[in-house]
Amino acid sequence: MQIAVRPAASAVLAFSTGKWDDFYTTWFVPTGQLLIPMVVAAVVLVAVAGLITRFMVDRNAKPWSPAERSIWSVIGSVALLADAAFLAIYPMFRPFRDGTWVTWAFSLALALPGVALVLRASQTGTCATEMRSGLGRSLGRAGRGLPQASFWVLMSVWAGLVSCFFSWGSHNRLAVAYVAMAVLGVTAVAAALGQGLRVQVEAQAGDGTTDAAAVDYTLARLQSLGTQEPDAMGFVRANDVSKLLSSDLSAIPAGALASATARVLYAIRPGLTWRARLTLVDVNRVTATLTRNGLHVRTVVISRRNLGLPHLVPADESATGGGGPRAGMAARAESPDARAAELLEEQRGRARAQLLTGAAAFILVELAFRHDRLAAGLAGAKDWKSVARQVIANEPGLMEDSEVRLALLKAAITRDPKNALARCDYVLERYSQADKTIANRVRFSELLGALLAATEVQESSGSVKVVPGCEMIRLRILFARTAMRINAYLMARAVGEYRIREVCAEYRLDMKESGRVARILESDCRDYVRIGSSQGLRQYAEYMRPVAESMASLAEFLSVEWQRNSSRGAWDWSVPRELDAFPSPSLAQNYAALGSVADDHSLPRGELWDVFEYLAFSFSPGPAGRGALREDPSFWTSLRHENFRDSVQSAVGGGETGILDIPPFLQYGEKLACIGITSFEEFRRRVSEAGIEVMAEYLGVPVMVVRHLVCVADLSAVHDDLASPDVVRVLLQEGVNSPDELRRRTCADENGLVKRLVAAAEDHGLTDRAAFARPGAWVLTVLDQCAAARPARPGSQSKESQVARELTWVESIWRGWLGERGESTGPDSASPE
Repeated sequence: MQIAVRPAASAVLAFSTGKWDDFYTTWFVPTGQLLIPMVVAAVVLVAVAGLITRFMVDRNAKPWSPAERSIWSVIGSVALLADAAFLAIYPMFRPFRDGTWVTWAFSLALALPGVALVLRASQTGTCATEMRSGLGRSLGRAGRGLPQASFWVLMSVWAGLVSCFFSWGSHNRLAVAYVAMAVLGVTAVAAALGQGLRVQVEAQAGDGTTDAAAVDYTLARLQSLGTQEPDAMGFVRANDVSKLLSSDLSAIPAGALASATARVLYAIRPGLTWRARLTLVDVNRVTATLTRNGLHVRTVVISRRNLGLPHLVPADESATGGGGPRAGMAARAESPDARAAELLEEQRGRARAQLLTGAAAFILVELAFRHDRLAAGLAGAKDWKSVARQVIANEPGLMEDSEVRLALLKAAITRDPKNALARCDYVLERYSQADKTIANRVRFSELLGALLAATEVQESSGSVKVVPGCEMIRLRILFARTAMRINAYLMARAVGEYRIREVCAEYRLDMKESGRVARILESDCRDYVRIGSSQGLRQYAEYMRPVAESMASLAEFLSVEWQRNSSRGAWDWSVPRELDAFPSPSLAQNYAALGSVADDHSLPRGELWDVFEYLAFSFSPGPAGRGALREDPSFWTSLRHENFRDSVQSAVGGGETGILDIPPFLQYGEKLACIGITSFEEFRRRVSEAGIEVMAEYLGVPVMVVRHLVCVADLSAVHDDLASPDVVRVLLQEGVNSPDELRRRTCADENGLVKRLVAAAEDHGLTDRAAFARPGAWVLTVLDQCAAARPARPGSQSKESQVARELTWVESIWRGWLGERGESTGPDSASPE
């Protein structure tokens, strides 16, 4: 059977086939013949540029400026593209011939830039100083950015090309120009891109397997090294240490085939300059190797002992059993020590993160030796161990122990005294662990003032300029120093005018000056937000600006209040006009303080909310919120009013301190509250009924601990003025933890004990309590108990006459001491307020 083809269809098919053959022959084949050699030549030249970067850039060379690197990158790229195009176009079309113009082109566009590139690369400096010891020993590393051997090789190559072009190779000058253009393009691209800041991180476990989690953590650390959210005290510890961008970082893929392919591609890629290889040996050690363009830069062993961290016992691999890791985990979960195993696993995970943080610090500091924009972020730090200790101590997720944190910061300063970040964190950490007395607040503010001078430099014109990289430290210091001085003044204000005079005279506290400094802080924050600085600094300045404004307003209020009390003038103060409509809890606490002091004098609060709305938003309900509120001197004067305390009770959940809020009972608060024990009297009654052994078994503590709690509770029964938990807390702070201890110290030196207790009460805003405002009552009671317990001697006076004489003597001493402080000495003397 024959199938006939219609004539029209066969004609269309023949027409289409012929047109395609013509297109393939006329366009596709010539285009391929032109483009394929060009692409192959370009790839080969780029690969050669990537391979010779190690010969064009010394491992310690300082990079050129971004503009200069861009210029040479463009020159090299144009030369490479022109060379690749010349390879394909000239043999096919021969668009030009040799002539005079080739001489000028070779001399001005090839030979001159090539020699200039070699000379410029040889002039590039290297990192002249590296900190290699805790004592800051300097090792001279000054030299050429271009290795000496490469310098002479390139100069010989250009000398040979020039001599060949003008003498023995003049008959084929186009070929010489072609080779010269290739040399210029390859060397320019290699020199420019070999100075980049691209970093590739690779991590492996001790058995050689790739550890993707370690790579991800290290990359994240390199971008966020030193940054932290504001803490509860308001001292924002945002340290913009790292200036590395996400575009500067990369990692080797985890797959075997992808990893092998990536290694080959990255080896010939000219822009990937730095490579860091981490090996997690065990839970206590990590090795880090850093290379630049394939040249070894440095290898270190990062151990927990070298960082000042406690040593951990490595995991016992045999504990997993024959079923593999999952089976071992299941066995641990079913064992009685499952919780201990979980805590151990968490501890080892944290130890791993600490070591990787040390590796990130090592990489960053080594890069900062060669790249100045990273060195600015380090704020003077030059030792990677110092930076690692500072970051670990500054990160709550890496270190919870306050003593170890303080020791790490101290060791960081010892190893690198010029580490301004560590020094600032050390002062703030030391302050957070110190007693919040007036003297300590002023003392630490002076320490911060000395550190503030280190962040400034005096210019020839007389103006003060902030050291590059220290902008965020300066803002932190200005804020913390001003807050400390304002709080010291508020503590004296809560006692009375006479205490304000004493403090201002002794410590030179001037609220007008503090307000001026706060305004400088506010102005600096506005400038940093407006000029478009780094993202971390801009965000920090945006956060600090309203806080600085509220602090300045409070300092100005206190200055005006003191002037008005002295001269009885008119009020010249108002709340800030620009209030944040969506304040953070710490900023809301500042607004509450402004509203509180304004309400003390019935002044208009402007756009401020109700004080108790701010308090309910700022402080969490329960003991933690009440404790934080009581520690803020801004509210000490207001808390003395019963109406204010009642409102705080409804807003925060309690205005008075309970026995479960003071240290001896705090850790057992949940169990004691479950059985209804919320007062000293109830605790003594329940212990007397059930027995010490039963209470010890319920709390899960030794009998001696319950006996100690009973002794503390018995302090409240000595006198009615000592029954308050706040008063007992002050007694405990001074080491008085039982009635016997109170009687012993009172009989030994009642005057000195009372002075120390009143000073401690001043630090907590409790000087209005009767136990401290009129201590004579409980002192006489304690002395009476001492006299009653003392056995009468033969021939001595009667007990009543002896006690009466002692009481009269103590009362005269006490009245005299009150007179020295400028208080009333009458028997019904009220508090200083």
